[in-house]
Amino acid sequence: MNIPEVPQIYSRICHLNEVSYPLSIVLAIERAYNIKVPKEAEIIREIGLLGERIYSNAVKLEPFTNTKDFILLGKFIREITLGYKAGNLTVGGLYINLTKKDKEFLKKAVDEGLKKVNYDFIELVEERKKKLNYNDLELVTAYKFDPKKVNGYLYNNSIVYSGALARMYYYWRIDSKSLLDILSARMIEIEFCLERIKELLRLVRGREIYNYFKDFKGKRVGRAVIEGGESLIYTRVLLKDGKLFNIDILSGEDFNKMVNLKLDEYGRKILGFCERCHYKVKAINCGYCEYLCNKVEAKYYRKMKEIKLIGRALHISEKVDGKNIIAVGSCACDGRVVGYKDALTECYKKVNANYYLRACPPCLEELEKVVDAVIKKDKFIIDSYLVLRNYMN
Repeated sequence: MNIPEVPQIYSRICHLNEVSYPLSIVLAIERAYNIKVPKEAEIIREIGLLGERIYSNAVKLEPFTNTKDFILLGKFIREITLGYKAGNLTVGGLYINLTKKDKEFLKKAVDEGLKKVNYDFIELVEERKKKLNYNDLELVTAYKFDPKKVNGYLYNNSIVYSGALARMYYYWRIDSKSLLDILSARMIEIEFCLERIKELLRLVRGREIYNYFKDFKGKRVGRAVIEGGESLIYTRVLLKDGKLFNIDILSGEDFNKMVNLKLDEYGRKILGFCERCHYKVKAINCGYCEYLCNKVEAKYYRKMKEIKLIGRALHISEKVDGKNIIAVGSCACDGRVVGYKDALTECYKKVNANYYLRACPPCLEELEKVVDAVIKKDKFIIDSYLVLRNYMN
């Protein structure tokens, strides 16, 4: 694919990390061609990434405490800096700088957010640690990451955790590696990110944010490792004459999968593993995505005549026809069968859909937004979920 198309396509891998995945690829491309990005663009990118961490931590904390305001705040920061589905992100910098009004909105939002950090929740976790006994975790961060030490789902032949706890331990904001401290670390990191955003906003002065570069010649290999919204992300790209031929992505969630296998049910809830429905399953599918589809169909049932929602992988013998087919969840989008030891099985296939909502599990609000956009033919929203046929196998 062409380089300018990369950010918008790869922002759809995961709704929690719709900035960090494309940003890691963009950074790898920039390093492959030695493209110098203007300092102001780097600052705004970092603000957007910090907003994504706020959003991700708030989503994972929601089962334990009220973080709705932080979910909205993180999403606002992410989108005002890097655009909807990373639409403002490009190789060489950014398309649009923050306006004076944007900065004022951000400063006010950050100040309000800092007032809402729940210190009582952190104390509650400390009390709970006295009653529950979990072993300490081995931690890994992007700051000291060596891809040569990766062996499958192990790092340096050990089971390791990548995420908020690892980052806050690295920055000396927390001095424990207990599993329960993942909850404390998420709340502490929300505060840490807000403080950091406040510092960075002082450095945004309306300067140059894009370095035009057109000499995309020859074969190049680029690498980048960053701390994403939820965990570290390592990316390796292979390029030839301005076209992207191959991308290898390693997420810290691959390591967290092994941590998850060692935990009891409550421990898994604390870890907040992205593909947590993988471990709820008793049959072939967990059924959660189909449950979401049924819920949305019930809400819009009078307007769903030309829309079909599918929340599972299809058997190879199944055929689905329709004008507007929306594949919901990783199983439907990738042909996975969640809960099988062989996650990609020859007996199942992905849905040949018009729109993909890839996440595990997907968000109900996001699904409702997509369906509503398809009904209203809102091109601005639905284009982000549109399946680009020429990029599919």
